[in-house]
Amino acid sequence: MFLQLSKLKILTLATGMVLLPSGIARASTLWTPVYETGFANRQTNGVENLFIEQFDPSLGILKTVKLDFSAALDGSWQVENLNETTPADFMALYTADLSFTGPDGLDLSSLASFVSFDESYTTSGLSAYDGSTDGDGTSGETFETASSNTTAIEIDAPSQAELAAMFVGTGQVDFTVETEDSSMAGGRGGGNMWSVFDTIASAGIKVSYEYEVDLPRKIPEPTSLLGLGLVSGLLVLRKRKTPVDSLLAKK
Repeated sequence: MFLQLSKLKILTLATGMVLLPSGIARASTLWTPVYETGFANRQTNGVENLFIEQFDPSLGILKTVKLDFSAALDGSWQVENLNETTPADFMALYTADLSFTGPDGLDLSSLASFVSFDESYTTSGLSAYDGSTDGDGTSGETFETASSNTTAIEIDAPSQAELAAMFVGTGQVDFTVETEDSSMAGGRGGGNMWSVFDTIASAGIKVSYEYEVDLPRKIPEPTSLLGLGLVSGLLVLRKRKTPVDSLLAKK
């Protein structure tokens, strides 16, 4: 009898091993590839539309939107004294700026890259015209300026749901880049001058999305299969009588 009870306990233990769960569903956090768009070396005083891929909701649950903005302005002023007999002095005022607007007219001026410059230039004593209209030599001069900036923004989808919703879908998000510049130049002396302002802009946007997905359940591990084999062995053993069992049966 004692041996039979011991077998029963062992059988129960082995069965319990098999009934343990083989795995539970888990969540994993992933990132999409980086999507990017932009333009380089465009003339200013205009509007450019940039489009970036939205997060496809079929991938999982959106957690974070990571945006990287870059912007740059490059400007130059070339001036030449065209008076053939008299030296001259010239001056210029020169400004430019670049700004981003988000989807649905969202104002990003306080968040995204906003670049600008505000310059004033003065020449002194440019000689009479040297025969070359090139902003160089004794009768000409060239001034250059540049401004650039990069900004990174992260939108937390759970706490900024309304903003994050603009980036969810199977289409594209529309951003607008606006550039403006103004300039004026004048001189004193002979009054004949050649003046050229040249402003170019570059802008870029990168976006990537962090999202969460549910992983499938784990495949039963080899130890679970071993438990099944152990139970089968014990059942076979239970059917066989030991000498002690035979003696007890005779009584």
